[in-house]
Amino acid sequence: MNEREIAIKEGEAIAAEDSYFRARPQLDCNDRRKVFQAGFERAWQAARAPLLETLRMKDASVALAIKTQQAVEDLLKKAEEELATAQARIAKLEQRASRDCPRCGMANRIEEMRKK
Repeated sequence: MNEREIAIKEGEAIAAEDSYFRARPQLDCNDRRKVFQAGFERAWQAARAPLLETLRMKDASVALAIKTQQAVEDLLKKAEEELATAQARIAKLEQRASRDCPRCGMANRIEEMRKK
């Protein structure tokens, strides 16, 4: 537990203890307060365990989401690089086709490949 959690627990314990013994002044003595404090501590730990498990699961989910997002970003970057490479190859082929053989229809075939 960090300092903040300890302070919250102590504040709640004091408030609960004062409230309990204010309503039952005939029971208010040091022994009974120690018993109350022990019971509060056990109840706090019992209530805290499921919360901690929930928080651990949430942290694991967030970590998985971050890894997944990073993987998707990497895939998108790779796809963009491959697209740029393919577009550059097409541009070179178009230049070569128009320069070398404008009558053979190579430019038309490249244009058809681009549409697909």
